[in-house]
Amino acid sequence: MPSTSPTFNYIKVSNKNTSSVEKIIDAVVVANYGDPGLDENYHFDLLSRYVICKIESSNRTLTANKYKNMLVVVKRPESLWIDYEGGFTTNPATQKRKDFNLNTNIGPSSSYTVSAIPRINDPYKMGEILKIKLIESQSPYTTHNASQIFQSECTTFNDSNNFYEAWHTQGLNSDSYIGTHGGAARLRKKTIYQQNGTTYNVSINNLQYEAFSLTAFPSSAAHLVPLFKGTSSYNFYYEGNGGYAFLGRPDLDFSYIYYEDTNMGGKARIPETNCMPLVVTTPNSFMTPSTRTAGTFNYNPTYINR
Repeated sequence: MPSTSPTFNYIKVSNKNTSSVEKIIDAVVVANYGDPGLDENYHFDLLSRYVICKIESSNRTLTANKYKNMLVVVKRPESLWIDYEGGFTTNPATQKRKDFNLNTNIGPSSSYTVSAIPRINDPYKMGEILKIKLIESQSPYTTHNASQIFQSECTTFNDSNNFYEAWHTQGLNSDSYIGTHGGAARLRKKTIYQQNGTTYNVSINNLQYEAFSLTAFPSSAAHLVPLFKGTSSYNFYYEGNGGYAFLGRPDLDFSYIYYEDTNMGGKARIPETNCMPLVVTTPNSFMTPSTRTAGTFNYNPTYINR
């Protein structure tokens, strides 16, 4: 399927890309979708900062010498990021997190004891098309310059917490191939790899990419599954342009971010408006609440006898 979007090479060499509109290209979400800033107990700060996407033709075979121009890590709007409040704790029940507006949640992701951070109004979805652009305001984010986007206050990385929580299973039932080659365990592996200390590379494993492909193009499963298994009769898949990128390597790592989401869809953490102010003046500029709850309060005045 031919692409209607400018390719990465076009972006680099064209002398016509003088306006921001011409530099905006389509990108299809592959992995680290959803709202991990609120749905994860560990590494939620780092996971809330990016999505992994594919540019050019989203059904083009991912090749070993081209994948870094085809799979890209895209920075989410910073207003969607979630950070630790007061540092990382090993007990999710006492963990505090905060959003861009300093709202706070306390407790594990499954049952917050304090829940003041709004969810993203339209969380990222596998297969969603984003409008992204090259980052121009500063140097690209890389692990080499200790960029915050690759840093997590959580340094605990082991079998107990290097998997996404149970919500992250999109694509699991897209084809029987997925269930027989790692299934939920591979799909739920977090898209990060600890480089050292608090620094992490972004990483995607073969099943996460292949689940995306089978979910996005179910009619092509008869050709895709043999490709993924290494049994396709089309040898070009394994020889041309370095061969299929995941042939003989289960993961692909990324240590840089060149793109950012332009957020044309208006993703945001919108506060709820379902409470009434204690004092209302007329006229006023308060938002109209979606619900009103009536209540009473007791007031016992104290008198001074003279």
